[in-house]
Amino acid sequence: MNHRSAKLTLLLLLGVFFCSAVYADVRVTFLDVTQGDCIIIRNGAKTIMIDAGDDNRDAAARYIIPYFKKEGIKKVDQAIITHPHRDHFGGFIELVKQFQFGEFVYSNDTDVSSDGKAVTRGSNDAIVYDGLRSLIKSKNIPYRKAKLGELLDWGEGVRAEVLSCDNPKLYRALRKEDSKKGGINPNEISIVIKMTYGKISYLFTGDAEKKAETEMVERY
Repeated sequence: MNHRSAKLTLLLLLGVFFCSAVYADVRVTFLDVTQGDCIIIRNGAKTIMIDAGDDNRDAAARYIIPYFKKEGIKKVDQAIITHPHRDHFGGFIELVKQFQFGEFVYSNDTDVSSDGKAVTRGSNDAIVYDGLRSLIKSKNIPYRKAKLGELLDWGEGVRAEVLSCDNPKLYRALRKEDSKKGGINPNEISIVIKMTYGKISYLFTGDAEKKAETEMVERY
């Protein structure tokens, strides 16, 4: 091998190494926010966030923002609000004020309650969620509802499929069964995502309960 060929080979190898460094690793971090969930998925191209803990417990200030600063995270490409319970969406309020977000994906933003009982527009969670939604829209951040079966763009080589969400079939069943309670249980309309990368899979379930689990088993 002459000097020119050796140099070309070295450049090609460096190119392969660089691509591998960017795309080979997917890192999943579960932050302990005491109550609720906060999951960060990162690779060389994307930062994804599932839920943000409870603002009542200062999840953003106490746990999430220090982690973001430590890791140098300045932008979340896609944020998932699995369901409208405050211990899952509350922390986003402070985060939206301080960081960039590419998109929010939500399950349901009308049946907002803390305990699965009757939903009232004046309930505390509903007021807080209204504030979050208004803040997201005021910053012109795309805000859209999840679709059953859709594939989310979480970066090259990552398959992220929505296995359950506020889909019409499940929602009708919940409405029919829970009408006597005055409202549905938001846990049952959690966004559930299966992420696969290579031979490793994760199942992110929000707070999905028996009805959602049964529907997924029947479907898949």
